[in-house]
Amino acid sequence: MQEIRIKQVVPENLCRSCDVCCRFSQEASIYAPHLTQEDEKQLFKAGLSQQLVRNNRLVLKSFQSLFLCPCFVPAENRCKLYNWRPLECQIYPFLLVSKNKKIFLALDKKCPFARENLAKNQTQYIAYLREFFNSPETKQLLLKTTNFFGDYSNDTDIVYLEELFTP
Repeated sequence: MQEIRIKQVVPENLCRSCDVCCRFSQEASIYAPHLTQEDEKQLFKAGLSQQLVRNNRLVLKSFQSLFLCPCFVPAENRCKLYNWRPLECQIYPFLLVSKNKKIFLALDKKCPFARENLAKNQTQYIAYLREFFNSPETKQLLLKTTNFFGDYSNDTDIVYLEELFTP
């Protein structure tokens, strides 16, 4: 499978001015990025240490009172491997959610851009993501990745947009 690149919905300059993602309150956060096998290959080629991946997830590092993605550079508010970000990072503020044995596309409204722009109307981008995730190649990649889909159902900031597929 080829490297996966998704159209970015949030402008990079806005991402760099934000302080929401890439930072977590718990070391074992459910929001720590999941990785496909392809993500792992790309990140290792880009210089990420294999010790920073465990059980298809990035291992968070302690920083002040938070835990950070190991690719995040807090002094510059940027990802040092931005061009090789995992699929889950590329689609953020959208998330793939597992609920009742079905996979849904969700929007994390903690993202300031999502709160102000995406919640209103993003039907074209959602259609783009639906087409991407329903392609046989992408489905196969996601379904062979252990625990790729999160269960964010207890998070009140998640809005279920639509069912994508049933594994």
